[in-house]
Parts: sequence; C-alpha cells; structure tokens
Amino acid sequence: MLEEELREQIPGEPLPDAVHDRMMEVMDNASDLIQSCDSSGCLLFVNKSWQNVLGYTSDEVIGMSVFDVIHPDSKDHCKGLVQKIAEVRSVKDEEVSLISKDGKQIFTRANINCQFDLNGVPKGTQAIFRDITATRQAELEAKGSEARYRLLVESANDVIYQGDPYGNLLYINELGVDLTGYSMDELHGIHFRKLVREDYKKEVSDFYATQFTKRIESTYLEFPIVRKDGSHRWVGQKVRMLCENESAQPITGFLGVVRDITDKRRIEDDLIDSKKELERRVKERTIELLEANDRLQTEIEGRRNMERYLHESKQEYERLFQNAHDAIIIFRPDDERVLEVNQRACRLYGIGRDEFIGMSLEKISTDIPNRKNLIEKTISKKDYSHFEIDQKTPSGGKLILEINALPIVYMGQDAILSINRDITKRHELDQKLQIERKQRVTSLIDGQEIERRRFAKELHDGLGQMLTASVHHLREIKRSGQLNETQQQILRETEEMNQKIIEETRRISKNLMPAVLEDFGLVLALQNLVNSLDSEQPTVTFYGCDKTPRFTKEAEVALYRIAQEALNNALKHAEAKEIKIKLSNDEDKITLTISDDGKGFCMNERDPIQCNGLSNMQERAEVVGAGFDIISSEASGTAVEVIFIK
Repeated sequence: MLEEELREQIPGEPLPDAVHDRMMEVMDNASDLIQSCDSSGCLLFVNKSWQNVLGYTSDEVIGMSVFDVIHPDSKDHCKGLVQKIAEVRSVKDEEVSLISKDGKQIFTRANINCQFDLNGVPKGTQAIFRDITATRQAELEAKGSEARYRLLVESANDVIYQGDPYGNLLYINELGVDLTGYSMDELHGIHFRKLVREDYKKEVSDFYATQFTKRIESTYLEFPIVRKDGSHRWVGQKVRMLCENESAQPITGFLGVVRDITDKRRIEDDLIDSKKELERRVKERTIELLEANDRLQTEIEGRRNMERYLHESKQEYERLFQNAHDAIIIFRPDDERVLEVNQRACRLYGIGRDEFIGMSLEKISTDIPNRKNLIEKTISKKDYSHFEIDQKTPSGGKLILEINALPIVYMGQDAILSINRDITKRHELDQKLQIERKQRVTSLIDGQEIERRRFAKELHDGLGQMLTASVHHLREIKRSGQLNETQQQILRETEEMNQKIIEETRRISKNLMPAVLEDFGLVLALQNLVNSLDSEQPTVTFYGCDKTPRFTKEAEVALYRIAQEALNNALKHAEAKEIKIKLSNDEDKITLTISDDGKGFCMNERDPIQCNGLSNMQERAEVVGAGFDIISSEASGTAVEVIFIK
C-alpha cells in the first residue's frame, strides 16, 4: 500500500529501490505496530514490532484476515470503524484491543487510513497501533490499591481523619462517628477545636499552632473531647503534616490518627486514688513499708514514662498497611492459607514474609477447634467480629491477641482481614498488679496483728500488773483496821472497781490476741470467744469439730479474725435473736460459717460502716487463699461463709 501511495504521487514512474528499502527499514524498526490490508481485510504487510507483540511469523500472516487478530471485545467497534473510514478516510486515537497468538489481550491506540483508487473505490487500509497495555494495567492496579487503602482505613481500630490547613475536617472514618456521636454529615467541614473540651481548647490550639508555624512533621497529644451528648472522652492523637513537596511548602492539610484512651486514663486515675488510700492506711507503719511504697511509685512512674515513650517513638506512617501498629493478616477461610501480611505481623510472629505467604494458620495456633469455630462465626456473621485468642510463635513463645476480624473479598476470592493486637504484656501487668495488691494487704494485716500483740502484752504485763498491785495495797489498808465505817465502805467499792477493771483489761487483752489460739488452735479459740459473751446478749452457739487439724498460723488467725468481725457486726447491727458459728472439717477443705436470723440488709445498699468490716473480712480471706461469700437480704438474716482449701 505504501508503494502504491508513492507511485500515485509520481505517476508513470517506478518506485526507486533505494526509497523502497529505506521505507521498509523505517517500518521494521518502528516501535509501533504497522499493518496494511486490502479492501477485503486480508493482511498484506506487518512490521517486526507487529509480529513480535502478536507472536506471528511473516509466513503465518499471509492470508489472515485483520479480524483474526482483533480481540472479541473490540470486533463490533472495529466493524463500525471500517464503515466510518470509508466515509471520512481516516480516524485517530481509537482504542482497539488485539489478541495475540497465545490469547493475550493487547490494548492499543490506533490511527487508521483508507486508500482509494482514481474512481474513489476503497483499495485497502493502513493502520498504526501503539501498545498501551502496560498503561492500562497500571490504571487497573491503581484502582485496586485505592480500594484496598480505603478498606484498611475503614477497618482500622483507630479514628483516621484528614483536615485542611485551617483545621476543618475533610474526611473521617466510621470510628470517628462512634467516638464523637456526630453523624458523618455533621463532622464534614467541622473545625476540630469544636470537639475539644472547653478547659483544654487554648492548650490544644497553641500546640497545633506551633506545629503549623514550625513545620513539625509529626506530633502526638492527649486531651479530652466532648461528644454530641455532652459526655467526655480522652483521646491520644497523632497528627502528620501534609505538604506538596519535601520542603514542607506549602502545607496542604493534616492527617490525624486518634485513639480512645479513656480507659487508660481511668486506670491511671484509679492508681492515683489507690496510692492516696495506701498512704493514708500505712502512714504510721514501719520504714520498710514506706520504702516499699516508694519503690511502687517509682515503678508506676516508670510505666507511665514507658507508655509515653512508646507513643512518641512510633514510626511515621509510610504506608498504612505495612506500618500499621497492629499485625494484619489476610487469609482464606476455607483452608486458612495466608494471602498477605504486614511488617508488624512478621515481627510479632518471628516469621519472614516469604515464609508467611501461603502458610496455614495451624502453625501458629494453640487451640485449633476454637480457632475454626471463631472463623465460622465471623463468616456467618458477615460483619466485624471481636474476640481474644491464644497463639504461638515458631520458637514456642505464647501470644495473647485481641482480634478484630472482617470478611472481605481479596484478589477476587473470599478472605478474612484479621487485625491482631498483642495484649500479652497487658495480661501480665494485670497479674502483677493483683500480686502487688495482695502483698500490700498482707503487709497491712501483718502490721495490725503485730500491733494487737504488742498492745495486748502492754495491757497484760503493764496496766494489768499495776492494777493488781493497786488491789493488793487496798487490801493492806483494809486489814490495818484504822479506818472508820465510811472509809471502809469507800475502800471496798474501790477494790471492787479495780477488780472489774482488771477483768475488763484481761478480756480486752484476750480479744486482741487470745493465747489459746496460738496454743490450742482455732476450735478452742472460737469456743472461748462465744463463752466470753454477756448472757444478756442474743443466743450465740458454736458448732465445732474436735478433729479439726491445726494448719498454718496465718490461716488460723485470718479465720479467727473473720469470725470475730462477723460476730461483732451481728451483735451491733443485726438485731438477731440467735447467732450460729459453725466450723466443719471435710476431706479437702475447712468451712467456717457465721449466720444470724436478724434483719439483714440489701447487698446493693450496704452501710459504709458495715462495708468496711466486710471488706476487711474479704481481704483477710484472699490473703490466705480462702474463698469468701456473704448472703443477705432484708428480713432474712445474714450468712458469712469462708472456705479454706487444705
């Protein structure tokens, strides 16, 4: 066709060989695909680029129709183009899909010309195709990346938002609606300062004004916000500055990641309150306890500093998926094969990404039936699922994870997006706090018992002996016979009064620390406690077991003090007619029960005075590892039960 065009331009003259060779060389070396067809659509010529891209040899092309290499998606379009170029002679920048010999779809942009004879009859066509397959695939991949990015943002555990340079919200994910109580429409365009609690507005405004003026790339700040319903929530916010170029000029907006830290702040406030209560209760205790308290405060401060350091040292988000704070795993639910993981997941489990992809979750599971059950629930629910699960690393380490799972479609197949947060240390911290609390209570109770023993000894050895000596002197004066009748009467009354004081002193000393408890055990001590009561008081009966064995001194003291406290409470508040103390000895446990038939009380409306006594009893039981329970209701009496496992 090209030769014919040149001949038409020089009628009657043959095409020079040099021109013909040069023309063929140019077409063969062209990067575009070039073809010529006759009026029936049969291929007459294709260049080397055409052959290389579509995979045909020059011999195979001979006799082929142009529609043999048109992809089915473009055949109707090309038929329309044939009619069009017959009228307008040429078309440009038309998208045409070709199909290679091995079946691949080749996206091209084509320029097509139609050649006519002297009578205006079409002789054939010439087409030049530019391969745009790579560009088209890049566009498709970009669309997929944008969809995955949005899915990750909406599935994140934190609130993620974008604001303009002036602090107005342009975008926020669904968690922002849950956190603030405002609808998505209400949040759009709102200034962030409106959400800040009034007493923190100036501090927050000054902080972010500094970030803006000094061009600080990333900052972290904690402050309270006010929800739409007026309630307050504490948040920790990391804000990254968005710029058009690396020189931070100009600032186009801000990207914020917000986490609800209300529970964390509440725990910190509770720790402060516990500290104050502890200081009040151990104010007059020994130097050793004070030093222990100082160490505890130092440890608490160290934890706060560590938390603050971890927040401030978080790496900046380069890619949301790869640099997320939590481990993210995408896997197929049917065979549990991993499809994708982020860097955090690789670090958490100690597994490289190449090894992770395609691996079954059974390798890191500790409870396969439970894991399968949770996966089935997530699939059937077809929505967000939240649960905790134990897993392991290849090295045998144990992990306790907080899982947020969501069914998704990934790469054209059903999958589950699992966001895993490592809460192993949090569980360990809770256990340590329980141990520390038990140690503090044990130290306090031990201090009380030491004080009781000291005071009982001082009453018995000091005041008791002086009163006994006083009675002896009074009797000596009475035997002298030098007193009149009135003086002798006064002397007798004084002697009787001193005798009663001696008996009362002995009773108090015995209650503070009964010697019979240490010498003969709990059964006899409880019996003596009941026998020492005034006969005018309600009937108090003790049911004991003679074969109750002796056990640890701490346990016997704890059970005795619980019985003593429960009995005193019943005598003072219950208005009971009968009180029963029962100590039973089973094969593996000892049960102590103190019950009365008094007025009882509502468990949810306890008297603060009674609550203090009940709290003391419960703490003593916990220190020795005993179970403690109290059952009471109005007009039905009260029962206190302590179970000590041998």
